[in-house]
Amino acid sequence: MEMTIAQALNKLKLIDKKITKKTRVDFVGVKLGGKIREAFDAVQASADLESVNALITQRSDIKNKINTSNGITEVVIDSKRMTVSEAIAKKDEIAYKEALLSRMKSNFSNATSTIDYNNSEIQERLDVQLQKIDGVSEKEQFSKIFMKSNASEMVDPIGIVAYIKTLDEEVMNFTDEVDYILSTSNATNTITVD
Repeated sequence: MEMTIAQALNKLKLIDKKITKKTRVDFVGVKLGGKIREAFDAVQASADLESVNALITQRSDIKNKINTSNGITEVVIDSKRMTVSEAIAKKDEIAYKEALLSRMKSNFSNATSTIDYNNSEIQERLDVQLQKIDGVSEKEQFSKIFMKSNASEMVDPIGIVAYIKTLDEEVMNFTDEVDYILSTSNATNTITVD
């Protein structure tokens, strides 16, 4: 029988539910004084085992055919050609990059706030000191030395603003397209299952 990848994925979900249900039955019972306890049905247990094994085999067959199709079907996402399998793997990669991006934005924001707060306090201390000094030239010289010794500034060995911008664009461009492209691919590509 031929079906789209989307139909096959839905069938996998259904099979998964059936397997879960079938693996929750009792496969052995207890006989007490010649009588089987708790309404155990030995014939049904054998049928359930056969059924669950058939479902597991069917699931593996469908999953393998989906994986094979995904390995050869190509899509274009963010102007880059890749197989569906590569796009799915890239989705996992993008999840890590989103976490990195979130951490970098938070780190940059916290550092900026700390610097602004510290420098505001330093400026207040400087203003108090400058009131005690006469002469414009002396005030300028003291200000330069004081700020150089006390001001906060960001230590940025990676160029975080540019890195955030580049990473943000990569994440946004991929995530904006990937689900639509994969859904379209899954709706149009077919596999044959037994």
